[in-house]
Amino acid sequence: MKLDRALWLMVVLTSAACSESEGTHQAAAHATDPSSTVEVPTDGNVTRHTTSGNLQSTFDIGCIDVAQVRNVYSPADLFKGAVACFQSGDDAEGRNLFWFALAYGRFDIARVADETAHQGLDVLKMSSFEGFSEEDRVRISERLGASINAPDEWAPFCQQLRDLGPPAYHPDYMIQHGIRAFQPISAESGNGLVEDFDPEAAWAMVVDEYMRCAAKTDSNVSPAE
Repeated sequence: MKLDRALWLMVVLTSAACSESEGTHQAAAHATDPSSTVEVPTDGNVTRHTTSGNLQSTFDIGCIDVAQVRNVYSPADLFKGAVACFQSGDDAEGRNLFWFALAYGRFDIARVADETAHQGLDVLKMSSFEGFSEEDRVRISERLGASINAPDEWAPFCQQLRDLGPPAYHPDYMIQHGIRAFQPISAESGNGLVEDFDPEAAWAMVVDEYMRCAAKTDSNVSPAE
């Protein structure tokens, strides 16, 4: 089902966040790493079971411009950077980092085998912006929506995305969010990725279709449908 762009953006930024505890900021452990531990943070009467590395950011990039974006930055890093930009009033760079995060997150969804881990991208989106006021979230939503509808902004972004290329990190932040992260390590668990994954085909799908960068893409489709 296709959603109106403005409606979708409002849902992303104004929904109540259902984020899980991220624990301490450290490099994520691989799903097959025996050192991966189960953390049980308690919030009042609510106990959440999560694994180390779950949705964790590895690089604290701050508000950077597109020339400084690297393909080792995960959505957890990029959403945090987008927040820093929007908080400082640099909406243009905040918009760029937000869309980079979304593109990389969609690529990770395509390559992470555990489907229960895929919701981690939505959790990151919502939890990243929960600290903004309703007024600021509306402003950010409008800025994001305007960029999609402005060819002079969207075309350069698409070129920047193509130049950056696909992620060069292992998507531990997402893998550790899924149910399989709680299961005993086995030979079948592998590295958490889809077998025979085709990164080139997946990246082309993300850029051309998901992010609507192909010349003849349906203009009524937003990047998160």
